[in-house]
Amino acid sequence: MQTIAIGVIIGNIIFAFALKQMWNLLGLLQYFVYLQLWKLNYPENALAMLKYLKYIALLEFIPIKEI
Repeated sequence: MQTIAIGVIIGNIIFAFALKQMWNLLGLLQYFVYLQLWKLNYPENALAMLKYLKYIALLEFIPIKEI
């Protein structure tokens, strides 16, 4: 019983660390979305990449109407 409890605690620590890293990555992606608003001359491939990152960062792939 004690072994299971220790395993659960270790699992929770690992998952909490991974979730924190994922949340930080999402914040970074949202920062990249606002790079498009700066008045700079970006190459076309960079604009396409920023457009795709916007799709991911704003979670537009989640079907809100179905939920």
